[in-house]
Amino acid sequence: MSRVVRGMEVVYQRVPGDIGGSARNMGNGGHNQRSHLQLFGQAKEQIDDIFKEIGQFVQETDTLVDEIGTTFQEILPADVSAKVKGYKEKVQDIREVIQRKGMKVVVFGRTSNGKSTVINAMLRDEIMPSEVGHTTHCFIQVEGSDSREACLLTEESDQPKNLELLEQLANNLSDQRLKSNSLIRIRWPKDKCRLLREDVVFVDSPGVDIDTYNDFWIDQFCMDADVFVLVASAVSTLTQTEKNFFHKVSSRLSKPNIFVLQNRWDECAKAKKVEDVRRQHMERSIAFLVDELKVVDKKTAEDRVFFVSAREALVSRLQQDKETPVPSGVLRIGYEKRLSEFAKFENQFEQCISKSAVKTKFEQHTVSGKSITSDVRGIMEQAYTTSLQLKTNQEKKRQDKEGELNVLEKELTWLNDDTIKALVEEMDRKVKKALEEEETGRLSALVEQYDQPFCADKVKDYKKGLNARVKEEEIGRDLKDAFLASINTIEARMADQLPSILRNETRPMPYDLIPNRDDWMARALNCHNLYEDFEEDLNFKLPSSLQLTETQVAYLQAAGAVACVAAINIETVAPAAPVVPAVICSVNMLPKVWEWWVWTDKQKGKAFKQQYKMYVSSKLTDIKSECRSMVDGELSSNFDQLCQQVKRTKDQLQEDLDQLNVTISKLGGDLWQVQISEGQG
Repeated sequence: MSRVVRGMEVVYQRVPGDIGGSARNMGNGGHNQRSHLQLFGQAKEQIDDIFKEIGQFVQETDTLVDEIGTTFQEILPADVSAKVKGYKEKVQDIREVIQRKGMKVVVFGRTSNGKSTVINAMLRDEIMPSEVGHTTHCFIQVEGSDSREACLLTEESDQPKNLELLEQLANNLSDQRLKSNSLIRIRWPKDKCRLLREDVVFVDSPGVDIDTYNDFWIDQFCMDADVFVLVASAVSTLTQTEKNFFHKVSSRLSKPNIFVLQNRWDECAKAKKVEDVRRQHMERSIAFLVDELKVVDKKTAEDRVFFVSAREALVSRLQQDKETPVPSGVLRIGYEKRLSEFAKFENQFEQCISKSAVKTKFEQHTVSGKSITSDVRGIMEQAYTTSLQLKTNQEKKRQDKEGELNVLEKELTWLNDDTIKALVEEMDRKVKKALEEEETGRLSALVEQYDQPFCADKVKDYKKGLNARVKEEEIGRDLKDAFLASINTIEARMADQLPSILRNETRPMPYDLIPNRDDWMARALNCHNLYEDFEEDLNFKLPSSLQLTETQVAYLQAAGAVACVAAINIETVAPAAPVVPAVICSVNMLPKVWEWWVWTDKQKGKAFKQQYKMYVSSKLTDIKSECRSMVDGELSSNFDQLCQQVKRTKDQLQEDLDQLNVTISKLGGDLWQVQISEGQG
């Protein structure tokens, strides 16, 4: 029989040497025949490869999610990492389940109907204990093993045991037999049996007529079965016990796959009405499957009922594998047809179990795989969308930072020593103008307008009155206002520049430029007591125009006298010029005469006012100089700090820009990885 693959369907075609040839080739074609069971193996391999790729996809996603979570927590919710790790573990679990999944067939029937012989015939070896009467006492599962040595395992221990113990543990006639609801697992070398190589698992059972554990059996051993084989006896009819058991199976499983083998058909070979018996068994079996269990339609049921002799199939196959003829008398009349029927059963069985197993074993895993892939792909799409938006935002921030840095670098040309110098000079001009044009003029007018009579004996009272008048008129007010206005202007101009230079979090308020301004200005611009330390000097001093030279004094002494007239300028007196005497005195008495003649209270009052104006003006000038020096010092100091602050701002902007470049580059890499992951998904 050759295999033709059409899509996912495997079709077998008959070739010379297959069933229908010599008696030796009757049966399932031997250990090396290629069968429908390969569909399951192919599907198993394919779905394992698919889940391997899904596992790689989820693993890469997990790595990417961890990297994203380390650098960009805002891209994905906090629970995504745990969710992806859960998917990774789930995929690993599914792969482990797929790799150990097999196609399971469970054989049931009454005692001595030949259940164990059917399994032995299909396995082409005498593995199960098979004797006359009630032989199999518990459940026996036969599964393939990569080992070359057969062994058995019990539920009590995972320690492999010698296969010879099977007769003691499973045979009903043994005193050491296990309970009927126990399970013995036989690990049989795969290279000895094609069906085991194809991942078929056989389960033999005790007779359904000898125990009441039916419900437990179904729950324990049948819920994951792909095919059930009911081994009936062709020499009798289906019993209600057999039917009741499968009614329970059908109530727990949705439309189970059930085959009915009318075994021991060779014993009916010599019956006179053998065809009538066959028709009766066929009708009743079909009615049981279609009308009672309602698991298949009539057409399908016709391919689920077979008339066989498991004993003949086993004997012929054992001899075929040994390449020895079957002993005469072992095979009864018509055995060729029964062997062909058994092979037909196996062919239908293999088609059914492979399709059923692919659906039952892998369908749910396929759904899970799609769900996992869809969820992980959704996570990647979310990561891509969020990363793209974040990258766009970061690029916008970078653009803004670059703009800030460019503006800062341009405006730094304004922030230099010449700026402070120019501002202070401008302030100095305004204050000087206020002092010379306003304050000094007000002071002079106020003093000159002070009309109280001056008396040398009452200078203190006169000064007190003048001081009160100066205080009342707030001399120094214009100077103070000019200073304050200039400082405010300086601060305003600098404050106007700072917002574009400094970042918001480091930008000082205008009044921060000159800390404690009010305190030191209150001390520096104290104009309330400008006159407190004023001391007048009313002592007479001969004018320099009346000072005689040594030549003039010598001449006058030689003449014996000097004539002094108030209107005469002594410097014009020549040695030979005549003198008109008004007052005759000695040369040494001249200053006293002049003081007596001109140094009156009126002249003293004028001198007092002049000295007073000069003193107060000088005090205002000192205040101006002190304030200028203080402002210059404060601004220079704060200017240095401001320059450092601007430098820090510039450095921070550059650092932010560098970090944004790194972030954008990393986001670009993440986007690329996410796109690759999405493509794999």
